[in-house]
Amino acid sequence: MRLAFVPLLICLTTPALGQTPREALFPSDVACYLRYYNKEHMAKHPNQRVQEIQVGPDYDQWGDDVLALRIRVSLVNNFDNYFAVAYCDPAGAGLACAMEGDAGSFQLTTARDGAIKIDLGPDGMSFEGESGYMTIEGSKGDDRSFVMPPVPADSCP
Repeated sequence: MRLAFVPLLICLTTPALGQTPREALFPSDVACYLRYYNKEHMAKHPNQRVQEIQVGPDYDQWGDDVLALRIRVSLVNNFDNYFAVAYCDPAGAGLACAMEGDAGSFQLTTARDGAIKIDLGPDGMSFEGESGYMTIEGSKGDDRSFVMPPVPADSCP
């Protein structure tokens, strides 16, 4: 009798078969990820410029065939926020994302404990803020990869 419940338990604790990377990473328009790098982390990574990074769906384009994401970054010793939009398509077990306006690219995959990981493409990622434009290099520095845990939706850009 107890063995009859094992398949049910397995089904309830594993992702649905056939789930796409989009469904796994952004199951709804309230999926949001954020990483803030504290002073200790920044001291160990002196070539890192990004202090905080957020990724969430672009609500204006949610439901379109292509997944649109809004990304916000803030830099060390800079109070400006920089924003960009990326468009993502399935690529293997993750998503291949291109920044709007040919402003770079990145690969987005799952990480431990429900987090996501962004690996920048060779051209990096460019953003716009109140004080102008800013680019995160894709081939040098400590800003080439970011792991972000999920956070409440109201934390998203």
